[in-house]
Amino acid sequence: MRKFTLAAACALALMLAAAGAAAAHPAPTLHYQGKTKEGTKISFVLKNGWVDQLITSLPSTCVSAQGGTPHVGIYSWTIPYKFRLGYTSKVDYGYPKTHYHIATHHRGTRISGKLSMNWSELSDDGFGDYIILECLGTASFDLAPR
Repeated sequence: MRKFTLAAACALALMLAAAGAAAAHPAPTLHYQGKTKEGTKISFVLKNGWVDQLITSLPSTCVSAQGGTPHVGIYSWTIPYKFRLGYTSKVDYGYPKTHYHIATHHRGTRISGKLSMNWSELSDDGFGDYIILECLGTASFDLAPR
């Protein structure tokens, strides 16, 4: 029994030493910054396999269900969520409720991905009538850490 206790104590000490060494060297935080393929600025932080603090703008087009000229603009993507690297995520956030979609991939330290956001809103047509707009913005990126 004494040999077993001694062996178990040694094994526990080795596991604690390995855990302490792993805790002493946390994964580095990598900062990514650049431009999307559509030309807008993008930046985010990669920490422990999570894409965090993603800030960018997406060129978007809004078309009316009643017809007419489409509205074009650039809309911000600044939502307080983290996204797991290498996965596809969908989030509904804000008012009007916007549907955010992100898919990321990595090769070494390079990260590429696709972003999209869509929403509906009530607007006026400039002549006193209301129209319903369906809006979609998309972008893609391929960045190396800075």
